[in-house]
Amino acid sequence: MSQFYFFDANAMLCRWPTEKLAFYRVDDLVKRMDYVGIKKALVYHSLAQFYDPMSGNRTLMEEIKNYNQLYGCWV
Repeated sequence: MSQFYFFDANAMLCRWPTEKLAFYRVDDLVKRMDYVGIKKALVYHSLAQFYDPMSGNRTLMEEIKNYNQLYGCWV
């Protein structure tokens, strides 16, 4: 087993306003992370960045609460 693992320090949930770049569901993000070999990620919610930080941060924490490989990053 490798001594190294990848940590994504800039993952986003929900939609990006101008591009189709995002993962709408946490399961989709986690599946892609598994596919490309990323073990853990620092993740934020686009709702917090583009609409309302308090609401988006609350939504983020609710959506990732059952995923110990995801760490919430508040906006």
